[in-house]
Amino acid sequence: MRGNVLALGEAAVQPGPLGLTGFTLALAQIALALELLPTGPDMPLLSAEYNRRANQRADRMRDFLAAHYIASTTPPAMPPSLATMISQFERRGTLPPADEDWVERDAWIAVLIGQGLRPERPDPIALGIPREVACRAVLDRAGQWRAAAGKRGS
Repeated sequence: MRGNVLALGEAAVQPGPLGLTGFTLALAQIALALELLPTGPDMPLLSAEYNRRANQRADRMRDFLAAHYIASTTPPAMPPSLATMISQFERRGTLPPADEDWVERDAWIAVLIGQGLRPERPDPIALGIPREVACRAVLDRAGQWRAAAGKRGS
């Protein structure tokens, strides 16, 4: 936001080669603008807060899109924030908390594991679930997916 001009989505940032995230980002930016409503005498302060939070959200989107390429033969330059996240995931099996993250934790973990990253230790929250309970839940979910796929194929 500059003055009374608000750039949204891909007009504000170009998050990466995967693209097609501009609409999602624009919706988040509109919601943030409505939350802060930078008008009146507080406009400079609220505009700065809008820009700070919108930039954080865009940086997290960039990191998420870049994470899809970390295992490629010629990965792009890795942003420091993504390098920190990967380091934390590899060491602790969890992700560091982040403000303004629009990507769910499970989606992050799925991408990182899909790119071949394996944590040295399991997620401490996962360790709190007895192995039998976790195995039963996975098998139950697999059965639900098979049943749903069978219904669609008929």
